[in-house]
Amino acid sequence: MSVSKAYHLILLRMQNPQVTAKFFFNYEDVDCASRLLGGVSCVQYLSLEAPNFLECHLPTFNHLKQLKLLVFYSSDWEEYVTELTAFLKRSPRLEHLVLEIGLIGSKCEGHKEPFNPPESVPSCLLSHLKTISISVQGYENQLQVVKYLLKFSEVLTTMTISLTSSHCKAKQELYEEILTFQKGSKTCELEFV
Repeated sequence: MSVSKAYHLILLRMQNPQVTAKFFFNYEDVDCASRLLGGVSCVQYLSLEAPNFLECHLPTFNHLKQLKLLVFYSSDWEEYVTELTAFLKRSPRLEHLVLEIGLIGSKCEGHKEPFNPPESVPSCLLSHLKTISISVQGYENQLQVVKYLLKFSEVLTTMTISLTSSHCKAKQELYEEILTFQKGSKTCELEFV
C-alpha cells in the first residue's frame, strides 16, 4: 500500500474479519479517509485511532460487533461528542465498545464544555451493546458521557471504567459518584480498574 501525501501515517492491518486502523491525516484530503473507512465498513471488529473523523463521511458499519475508538479532542468537546455519536448511530449491531477519551494539551479548555446528549439514542445502545470499557480523566463532561452510556444501554452487562488521572476529585469520590448513576440495564455490573 502506498501512502498518499495527504496522510502522515496510515497503519492498516487486516485479519479477516478484523481490521485495525490508525489514521493520522491532514484535513486536505478527507475524501481519501472517507473511502478508506468505506472499504472496511463490512468488518466485525474495528480499532480506530485518529485525531478527528468528523470531516469524514462515515459509512454504516452493519456487521460491526466490536469497536475500539481512541479519538483525542483538544478544545472542541462538542465536536468529539458529535463524532462519538456518529459512530454509535452508524454501528447498529455494536456489542462491545472500548472508548478512550483523550484530552490533548495541558492548557486545553475542552474539559469545561458541557456534555449535550444526542437528540435520539443510537439503536445499538437500546438493543445490542453488552460491554463498554471506557477510559476517562475524571472531568465532569467525561463523567456525563459515562452517565449517558449507563442510562441508555438497556442490555449492558458490564461497564469497565479506568480513571487515568483525576484533575478534580479523589478517585474514590469519583467511583462513588459513578455508582449513583442510573442504569438502563438491571444486570449491568460496574468494574473499576
